[in-house]
This record gives sequence, C-alpha cells and structure tokens, in this order.
Amino acid sequence: MITGNRGEWSEIYALFKLIGDGVLNQGNQNIERIEQAFYPIIKVLRSELENDFEYKLEEDSVIISGKELTQKIPVQSFQKRASD
Repeated sequence: MITGNRGEWSEIYALFKLIGDGVLNQGNQNIERIEQAFYPIIKVLRSELENDFEYKLEEDSVIISGKELTQKIPVQSFQKRASD
C-alpha cells in the first residue's frame, strides 16, 4: 500500500497540476488568480532521494528523464491525475 503524509501528497498534486495546466498563474495581494498574468511551464526539475528527474513539456507530451530512465507520457495523464 502506498502511504504518505499530507505534505508529500501535496507535492505530487502540485507536480501533476503544474504539468497538466502548463502554466503557473500569478495572483494578487488577496491570493486571487490573475488570468492574463502567468508563467509558462517549460520544465520541472525534481530531486528525490539520490535521483534527479526532469519533466520537460513538449507539445502534448511530457518527457521524463532521470537516472537510467526516459519516458514519454501524454499531458492528459497529468491532467487526469490532478483532477482525481
């Protein structure tokens, strides 16, 4: 069984959400989203234990590379996981 605390699950959700949306929206002083102001997500770098992973967005896919690993996954998979 997979376990984790709230912080650990929040990290995974944030990863899925950022990659699924492809943008990081800016907010105002009231923490309200400013729709027209955003940063496009090009790449996410993640360090976990002794491994570093790179999630690179390319059109409708995400290229995941790390120690001895390269995988291509559709962005829709991240969108679905973020909404589950």
